[in-house]
Amino acid sequence: RKSTRRTSGYMASIAAKNTAGVFDSMDTAISTLGQGGNSEWENVAAAAAVVAAGTAGSGKRSHVQFAVDEKVLVFLNILNHTNSVDSMDAFTVNPVNKFGYPRGEGKMNEEQQGPYVYVLAAVKKVHFDEDLRYYTVARADSGAEQRADTAWMEQVKSPAAVEAATRAARQTSKSEFEKETSVKEDKTRRITAVLAWPVDFAKNTVIP
Repeated sequence: RKSTRRTSGYMASIAAKNTAGVFDSMDTAISTLGQGGNSEWENVAAAAAVVAAGTAGSGKRSHVQFAVDEKVLVFLNILNHTNSVDSMDAFTVNPVNKFGYPRGEGKMNEEQQGPYVYVLAAVKKVHFDEDLRYYTVARADSGAEQRADTAWMEQVKSPAAVEAATRAARQTSKSEFEKETSVKEDKTRRITAVLAWPVDFAKNTVIP
């Protein structure tokens, strides 16, 4: 499943929304992207600031290149906003930090710090557009293939971090609902079995 056709136009439109200079740095924008209570406009403006800052600093990051099949971290909100394939319940509800760890995980102090704004993905294709290099990545949560630019991506090399990010990506609204439903059904079966035991016992017991 691919969701790449409207990405370029979308990025141009959200970049225009940041002309007021709402965010003074990429760090501020990234931090805002990690806040769960944002309005739609705040998320779009923050995503625009990240894109604008990444574009301005593209020369500085031009040495960062990713290979096909490489595991990477990509800004979750940007992928969500440019995804025209999946429903929201297919997106992870447990984003990770730039080291690949969700909240509560990581060994080193820096690995336990936010903001938590990334989702794990795998590079599927490398594209070249004049001097610009961009990628098609497959999300680890929904599996959708989407465009990702270098400015939105981080390397993740630790096998432990990849494992943690994979587990986090699988925690979606849909999976959490299914898990909760399964627990309730199991509890109901146990209660039914307990209540049915006296009846079954009476039916199968011969009283002398």
